Amino acid sequence: MYKKFIYIFFIGFALISCQVDSSTDTTNNSLRQKIETATPFVPIFEDFDKIVRATVEARLDNFEISSEVESQVSLALTATSIAVYGTATKTNTPQPTSTPTPLPTITNTPSPLPTYTPLPTYTVVPTVTSIPPTNTPNPTITPSPLPTSTPTSIPIPTPLPTMTPTPTITTIDVLAQATKKVVKILSGSSGGSGVLVSGNDPLTTFIITNEHVIEDKSDMLIELYNGNKHEGQIIFEDKEIDIAIIEINAFDLEVFDILLVGPPAVGLEVYALGYPLNENYSVTSGIVSANLYEEDSGIQMVQTDAALNPGNSGGALINRNGALVGINTSRKEKTGSGRIVTNMGYATLIDEVYQKSPHLFNADIQR
Repeated sequence: MYKKFIYIFFIGFALISCQVDSSTDTTNNSLRQKIETATPFVPIFEDFDKIVRATVEARLDNFEISSEVESQVSLALTATSIAVYGTATKTNTPQPTSTPTPLPTITNTPSPLPTYTPLPTYTVVPTVTSIPPTNTPNPTITPSPLPTSTPTSIPIPTPLPTMTPTPTITTIDVLAQATKKVVKILSGSSGGSGVLVSGNDPLTTFIITNEHVIEDKSDMLIELYNGNKHEGQIIFEDKEIDIAIIEINAFDLEVFDILLVGPPAVGLEVYALGYPLNENYSVTSGIVSANLYEEDSGIQMVQTDAALNPGNSGGALINRNGALVGINTSRKEKTGSGRIVTNMGYATLIDEVYQKSPHLFNADIQR
């Protein structure tokens, strides 16, 4: 019975809604527009009760149901009541009086001016003058001086003096120099050899020879190694030791130095220089065979085995260094019994010559 009532209510409500929509065109355009714009409801429920409930809830949920909708609902209810219970008593539902809501009276209440709250007075914070901290200097750490290591001086080796090699003078060189200091002497029919030495006069040169070589004092011719010839003059002679000294007007000639060294050592190598037989210049060699002292003359003689021939008288006997040892004087040819003797020559020691005429020479004494 309840379901039948609901079904009749739903159908009546739908019919009334259709009549209201078709007959009332001018009633309220805004209402119709709103109802037309409502989203159509499509029932999807199988249960009839649920369909009715959903339809009512959908209608009631419309947010703009006006007073006309309420009156239509009332008419629908009345029609339903008549259908069920008979003729219904018509009840005039008074229309709600729309009381206009009075607009709120706008009172122009002056808005009070905002009270000025004075800004707080800021007390000036005194500027803090930052006093830099006084840096107390750290005490200077004086480092203990490290013991100074006294360097041990390494003795610098004294360099040995560089020995400049002295050019080796050979015997050939010595004899070549000695050749210029020996001269040939011609006097009358005699002749011999002589030795050039320096004297006291730089413009002249002295010649030592044997006294027996000079045959004619007024006729003397001195021939040098290079062929130059000079006249000579005797300035000293001693027949006891068989020595004569001749002076020639020539200078800047090669001469022997007079070295007073005493008697030479026996075995010393010596050379005899001269013009044997008044011919060409020649050299013979030997050794010192002995040092003799003549009792008759009181002079020292040097014996040598170097060959001495006529013409070697007055020539030089030198050692291997070129120093003048003596003046060649003589040789022994045979004994008192007539026997032949060889290699026994004699020379007057140069020291004896100087002793006899020291005022004439500048000698170098090396005793």
